[in-house]
Amino acid sequence: MSSDELLFRDGLGDRLLIRATQGRPVQESLVLRTELSSVPSFEFALNERLWLVERFDHPAFLTVRNIVRVPGRLPRIGLISDYTGGTRLSDVLARVESSGQSLSPGAAVFVIKEILDGLADLHRENGDLSHGALAPERIVLAEGRVRIADYVLGAAIEQLRFS
Repeated sequence: MSSDELLFRDGLGDRLLIRATQGRPVQESLVLRTELSSVPSFEFALNERLWLVERFDHPAFLTVRNIVRVPGRLPRIGLISDYTGGTRLSDVLARVESSGQSLSPGAAVFVIKEILDGLADLHRENGDLSHGALAPERIVLAEGRVRIADYVLGAAIEQLRFS
C-alpha cells in the first residue's frame, strides 16, 4: 500500500489517501501534527477512545481502524480510517460562498439532522464519548450520506489544555 496523496490539510494534520497495490483507494490516514502527538497524554487518550468506540458502528461515522506511529525524525501518530470519497462540507460551503449562491434550506436541514442524529447515537453508545473536533472539515458528504470523521480526537484534544 502507498500513502502519498494529500487529500486535506488543517490545524490537526495531514489527511493522506492510502491505496491498495492495484491503485484503488482503501483507507485514509490523518497524520497528526508533531505538536499534538508529542504530548504523551494525547496518545494515551486517543488509544483509550479508540478502545471505547471499537464496537461502535454507525453509518454517519467513518470507521476508525487503528492508530499507528509514523516513522520519521519527530514523533507522529497516524489515525487510520476507512476511505469514503466524497466532498468535505467545508469545500461545499466555500464553493457556495464564492459562487454568490445560497445553500438550499432543505439541504442545510438534512446535513444538520444527520450530524445531530449521529452525535446523539455516539453519546448513547457511551456517555464519556464526545467528538471534540467537529467542524465542516470533519464532515464528508458522499453518496447522499453525511459522514463524520475523526470522532475519537475529543478526549485527546482535551489533554492539550488549549484555552
